[in-house]
Amino acid sequence: MKYLILLSITMTLINPLSAQKTLFFTGTTNAKEINSIAVCELDESKSEISIISKMKGGQRPGYIAISKDRKFLYAVSSEYFEGNKNENSLNAFKIEKESWSLTPLNQQSSMGINPCYISLSPSGKTLFTANYTSGSISSYPVLKNGSIGKSISFFQLEGTGPDKSRQEGPHAHYISTSIDGKYVYATDLGTDKVMIYKLDKKGRLLENKDSKFLNLDPGAGPRHMVFHKNGKFVYIINELNNEVVSCVYNASNGTLTVVDKDKTTSEKFEGKSSSAAIHIHPGGKYLYSSNRGENCISVFKIENDGSLTNIQIFTEGMGMLRDFNISPSGLFLIAGNQAENELVLLKIDENGKLSSTGQILSLSEPTCVVFY
Repeated sequence: MKYLILLSITMTLINPLSAQKTLFFTGTTNAKEINSIAVCELDESKSEISIISKMKGGQRPGYIAISKDRKFLYAVSSEYFEGNKNENSLNAFKIEKESWSLTPLNQQSSMGINPCYISLSPSGKTLFTANYTSGSISSYPVLKNGSIGKSISFFQLEGTGPDKSRQEGPHAHYISTSIDGKYVYATDLGTDKVMIYKLDKKGRLLENKDSKFLNLDPGAGPRHMVFHKNGKFVYIINELNNEVVSCVYNASNGTLTVVDKDKTTSEKFEGKSSSAAIHIHPGGKYLYSSNRGENCISVFKIENDGSLTNIQIFTEGMGMLRDFNISPSGLFLIAGNQAENELVLLKIDENGKLSSTGQILSLSEPTCVVFY
């Protein structure tokens, strides 16, 4: 019995999160899809993914967020807010677990055109959105019943970049907080900047006089960001120059200091590609980024100083990878091939490397994968 207990403890230390069934949600950019949000299941014991239910989640919910208590879901929408063509919408839903359906709670203006990102503060009391076409960002209170209050702060970004086809004006592509919830970061693909704001107790965005923004290389096109769970390292993925920028976070003033830059495409690739999503493995040792063009996922080892070392360029079964996500167990990665209308299930080994499971799930234009 003593040896069995020791063996059990040893196995737990090696693999603290065992195989399990996990739910995840997806959004789509297909305007014709009425049941636009799907809840799916990952069965890790069988290496399978399946659709549990497809739900009415508004028009083109390209990005979604789920509340910490898992009772509510928030989604961007291309629907005009109250008929105003200069404002799209944000939708709040209650998640009905028994029927796996969504009950609409309310709708608010995104305060701009083409909202492409939505996120919640660590407390869950504040909601943020980024409008790509109009280049603006907003914050909102989350009310006790889960609905979204009216916008309490708004910033219109300004400027241009050297790429006249993509950087003719500001294009906010991401907004979220630091892990400690003190600062809010918004990427502006159009001006090659990461904007930095303070977050007050009421959820309002305030100008950060100590460090207003991080300037990136001309034509970089910052798209998304991700914070390491240690709270020290931050990684920015640039869509236009296909780079991951490694930074160190200063909690005293929100400053980001660049320490490393790495290509997300392979050395031999000479075509046109645009980077998209970026995520860190739950164990904190590996970082993953996706590319559309070379159609690959790049795998990096995170070094002790926060810099990156590329260890794999994975291409098997990869298409137009708009988004992907990693299971909470760290054993699987679900890739969304948007143009191919499919989700692809990949296995992650103990060294962070990817391999195919052969599992493909048909789903209309998947653009966001969020674990429940």
